[in-house]
Amino acid sequence: MAETKKNTTKKTAAKKSTAKKPRTAAQLRAEAEKKAVHAAKLDAENAKSRLEEVQDTAVEYARKGVDVPVGAALNLADRVSEVIEDWSDQASAEKKVKGYRADLTKTVKRAERRGTTTRRKATTQAKKRRNSLEKTVRKQRKSFEKTVKTTNKDVNKQIEARVSEVSKRANQVQADVSKVAEEQGKKAQDLVNKVTEQLQSLV
Repeated sequence: MAETKKNTTKKTAAKKSTAKKPRTAAQLRAEAEKKAVHAAKLDAENAKSRLEEVQDTAVEYARKGVDVPVGAALNLADRVSEVIEDWSDQASAEKKVKGYRADLTKTVKRAERRGTTTRRKATTQAKKRRNSLEKTVRKQRKSFEKTVKTTNKDVNKQIEARVSEVSKRANQVQADVSKVAEEQGKKAQDLVNKVTEQLQSLV
């Protein structure tokens, strides 16, 4: 019977010792800041990936804007060279050359306009996406700062509440101790007075 009671006492003590202790304010603040920093890091990585994608797109558009007019001009130049080699009549050759030169000029200008338009579109799109990313990053930064401030505010409130509670308990304990001491002092004084009276009656 005594051994069973002893084992039960040990189990109860073990449960009390293994009970989860409440986290302190510093631990709560550190955990909240860690989560906020991790979220901000993920947002920054996503923003960086999107920005790289925008840059790649802009480079591709710019490359096409250069390649298209150059390729068109070279194709027309090859056609002119092939045709001129087969001409024997100088006047006819000059006329044909002027015609191909005019076509070449039109094609080059058309290709140039197309390249310029493509480049402008790529630049505009890149600026829009960059501005959008910057806006997103600023918004996420503000959200992160707001989260950290809110977390700190909540933690401070918890700390103040705990300090207030501890102060109240301390004041209550002090009041109880003072009350008990006063009662005990009064009892002691009554006892002294009683003993004094008894001694005086004996004399």
